[in-house]
Amino acid sequence: MRRKEMAKASETRIPVSKETRRLVKSQKRGGQRYEDVLRRMVEQYDPDEATAHAGEDND
Repeated sequence: MRRKEMAKASETRIPVSKETRRLVKSQKRGGQRYEDVLRRMVEQYDPDEATAHAGEDND
């Protein structure tokens, strides 16, 4: 298997809405890959904090 084919073999697709893709893309800087942006987002995400704020009114 060629190198490019090997890289694709280990990738997967995550279906998201166009709006979500736009939001993620807006976080990219320079030559970052979506992989880099998503990893950074996951590392910064605290599910307990998100749950605690889920009921708050954000007006």
